[in-house]
Amino acid sequence: MPAYSAVEKHVGRSCTECGSSILMGDRITHSRRAVGAYQHDACQGSAPAPDGLTALLTDAIAPAIETRLTDRLHEMVTTATAGLDQRIQVALDSHTRQLEIRVADAPPIVVEHVHPQLPKLVWLVANRVHTMLVGPPGSGKTTAGAIAARACGLELAAISLTPQAMPHQVVGYMDATGNYRRTPIRDRYEFGGVGMFNELDNASGALLTAVNGILDGQNGLGSYGWPDGMIVPSPDFVALADGNTWGRGPTVLHPERRALDAATLDRFFALDWAYDPAMERAIALCYNPNAGPWVTWIQVIRQWVAEQQIALVVSPRASIQGARYTLPGSPLTRDDLIAWVFRGSPADTVAQAIVAHPLPEGLGA
Repeated sequence: MPAYSAVEKHVGRSCTECGSSILMGDRITHSRRAVGAYQHDACQGSAPAPDGLTALLTDAIAPAIETRLTDRLHEMVTTATAGLDQRIQVALDSHTRQLEIRVADAPPIVVEHVHPQLPKLVWLVANRVHTMLVGPPGSGKTTAGAIAARACGLELAAISLTPQAMPHQVVGYMDATGNYRRTPIRDRYEFGGVGMFNELDNASGALLTAVNGILDGQNGLGSYGWPDGMIVPSPDFVALADGNTWGRGPTVLHPERRALDAATLDRFFALDWAYDPAMERAIALCYNPNAGPWVTWIQVIRQWVAEQQIALVVSPRASIQGARYTLPGSPLTRDDLIAWVFRGSPADTVAQAIVAHPLPEGLGA
């Protein structure tokens, strides 16, 4: 194992080989005897071989110790999982019947309807299954991750991945003074909680390699080489990720998305997170009770755009924000609303859409 100089956090610990204290600046390495322990670099291989009596006693008591440890582990697992399904249902009952929505500076609103996939996500998080939500922009993937974490009583740390994001933004780094600079993802990995990787299909290859390593250890098994040493993940660590594609490469709507390799995809259960028209309508009507025709038109245009394979996103945000834009007294005209929805699309495309599906009367000044 590579050796390095002891820093403040190592001082005062005992070398697992010679038993003496570790001092500042000592050359040390990770112990071969215990996870999270250290030994002097010079002590590697210095432990005396056991004498005949010690070896005999070891052979005699090892089976009994192994049996006791196995029984204790089974007892711990049974205790930890007792009533798990009941606790999951309680979490679902208390957290998925209503949804509080905040948009910019507007007052928060509460919606009774939630995404139909949310109960599945809560179950997956409660069972510590790494999960990737795959769906179009504006489908509520990030919000769903936060709700699932809260429902399971877990803290959440989220990071948005971009092609420019570097591995140290996830794993941290050792500064010039030898101190480890932690990240929120590291805290959730070590102490339990949800680590959420937004836009996973937009990350660089180097960053995905780091993510793969972090996810190798699960349920307290395995470990990952963080900048400050090998760390075993908390049994309560679970990763969520989201993306606009299934990791198969660019699409018409997302030409810059990356193809994810099999090693990354294999680490996640993938959950389809499509638009939920019922929740979309419920939220929009909370802002404007008369926005029903607007929401219907947006959903029809969305379907038309998909059928025509046009590179245009018409997400639920168009319904929800548009509900506010069409409130009585709004100065926005019909042409303003149409231009906003189609966002610079060719004039003939817009004309075809409006001929096929005219904007309902009464919308726009």
